[in-house]
Amino acid sequence: MPLSFDLNNEQKVVGITVAPTTASGKPAQIEAGSLSVAIIDGNPNAVPSVAADGTIEVASGDGDTGIGTTVVAASADADLGAGVVTITDTITVNVAGVLAANLNLGGGSVVVK
Repeated sequence: MPLSFDLNNEQKVVGITVAPTTASGKPAQIEAGSLSVAIIDGNPNAVPSVAADGTIEVASGDGDTGIGTTVVAASADADLGAGVVTITDTITVNVAGVLAANLNLGGGSVVVK
């Protein structure tokens, strides 16, 4: 099932789980270690990865280079034997520029008029 997230260029998406099913919706398995992620369209500055716990993360690019839409393919091998049957789903990440939140005024001096 494709996923979509809206975030800013100071954020990332974590904890995207993978729960494979058969065509009829019953739980299924994928080949251990076969889960991978790759950018297939859009902003090439996003950073998709598979975390140590098997969840997927997608970090926006930094600064202005992170703004835009990125489509990430998550793929895995559904054939638990020697062959390879690749199944794929997508994650769309829409990144906007983060807005200023503080002026952080500083300086200034008291002088005679």
